[in-house]
Amino acid sequence: MEKKDSQIPNTEQTKEQQWLAFRSELRDLRTKILKKLAQINDKQILNQYFQREAEFVDRLRVTGMETETVLAWHVLAQGGTSYTSSPILDFPGEYSVKKFFQSALDKINQSN
Repeated sequence: MEKKDSQIPNTEQTKEQQWLAFRSELRDLRTKILKKLAQINDKQILNQYFQREAEFVDRLRVTGMETETVLAWHVLAQGGTSYTSSPILDFPGEYSVKKFFQSALDKINQSN
């Protein structure tokens, strides 16, 4: 049986949809972190988070990895980008922004 054109997935559209979903997920994580920090209202915890974030950004910069093509970099920097400009979702392994946000949120939740 031959597939109709409408049944053949457009992989570029699928990739862009994945990109949009990942961007939304990262932004939601960052928003949860900031809301939790505001609720806690503890300057020491707030300063610790932003210090860890600054150190994480510095670690990414010194790796020599191309940051401008990575969506997660732009979310971390609170900047805008497009799928065509930054098609890579996140950095690998220990440099993953998603893992950094998740770990930070876990630490903030534990300190509360």
